[in-house]
Amino acid sequence: MEHTLEMTLDPIWDSVDRLHTWLDQESTRPAEQKTPPGLLKLSKEVGVVARSLAGATCPA
Repeated sequence: MEHTLEMTLDPIWDSVDRLHTWLDQESTRPAEQKTPPGLLKLSKEVGVVARSLAGATCPA
């Protein structure tokens, strides 16, 4: 069987979906109060990944 990117990402996104569902179910905040902090956290994590990728691939 040929290994594809889709095969690699499916288990990751399944885990992300399960975590998202769990966090949503456990939250006591109304829906309109969940999105802004979630977007801020996601933006922060994207920045961390971008800095790590740049550090790993860009020559100093």
